[in-house]
Amino acid sequence: MRIAIIDGQINSDAVTAECTRYQVSNGNVQETTKNCNKVSHGTIVSQIIGLFAKFDEIIILEILYEEEIGNIQNLIAALEWCTQENVNLINLSIGTTEKEDFEPLKKICMQLKKQGKLLIAAEHNQGLQAAPALFDGVISVKKMRMKHFMIYNKRKNQILISGEKWLRLKDGSYTKSVNCNSYACACATSVLSRKGKRIINDRNQKCYKIIWTK
Repeated sequence: MRIAIIDGQINSDAVTAECTRYQVSNGNVQETTKNCNKVSHGTIVSQIIGLFAKFDEIIILEILYEEEIGNIQNLIAALEWCTQENVNLINLSIGTTEKEDFEPLKKICMQLKKQGKLLIAAEHNQGLQAAPALFDGVISVKKMRMKHFMIYNKRKNQILISGEKWLRLKDGSYTKSVNCNSYACACATSVLSRKGKRIINDRNQKCYKIIWTK
């Protein structure tokens, strides 16, 4: 199981799992060891997946930089990289609300679907229409308050799960992820890495399926 995380820069001194890291800048993808000096958004996402997922390798594609700001060029480049590489799950805790970005993103998402790669994307925290979470073939994720299980809505291809986790960092300190769609997405990716085929390919499932997350 190879998991790709498309997010911001990480603090490798805080993330427990060994990760292969790439910097995506101006549409170019290059391996990097540059370190972020804070417990950033990407650090928490990576730590959730590193602690709770089943994987052979975690690959991080860093597309967000100062003030966690990115652009569509780098997001598309990261997704195109995933179409060319051997990855099974793609965690995308970010997205775009710009309508002009939707069509090029949709084209790449359809290609990933045809390749049998699962793209798990967070919905917008304020409920706005955001890509790629809104596309067919993309598993969208939304937070819920209840813990210890998640709900998969087959009709909507949507997962409801809590994003709140206590995380032990590499230096032994602890931090708590807030319950938002971004961190719920990382939690969903972790569960799917362990139980994905049974959840997504269950032909006997009707509409809703409740899955224990442990």
